[in-house]
This record gives sequence, C-alpha cells and structure tokens, in this order.
Amino acid sequence: MSPKNDKEPKMSLLEFLMSEEIRGKVILAFVGIGVATVGGFLSNTNRTLSMIIMFIGCALTVAAVEQITKEMPKIW
Repeated sequence: MSPKNDKEPKMSLLEFLMSEEIRGKVILAFVGIGVATVGGFLSNTNRTLSMIIMFIGCALTVAAVEQITKEMPKIW
C-alpha cells in the first residue's frame, strides 16, 4: 500500500525558509527571541520593564511564526 500523497515536495524546508519572501520573517522571529532574552536578563533591575520587553519579544516571535506557517502550504 502506497501512501496517499506520494508526490515530491516542491522545495525543501531549508529552501522555503531561505526564500525571498520568508527570509525576513525568519529573521524577525529570531529578533523576537533575542528581545525576549534581553528582557529576561533585565529582570534583576526592573521587573516591570523586563516583563514588558519579554512580552514584546514573545509577541514578535509569535507573529512571525504565524506568518511563516500561513505560507507553509506552498512547499507541499
């Protein structure tokens, strides 16, 4: 029994993530992770500011990953 979808994918996942329209979103996701990390390091100095910065970083990451996953059907 062969699988239902035995077609070859149009492109690999790495090619998809490095394509022109997705590359900026991938970079934005990593920037969001970095911002959240910086916010975590600030927790000893100002807890409120730290939470705000971590929230912004998490929101950036979630928004970028959401945009990337909307484009995922292009590779199948």
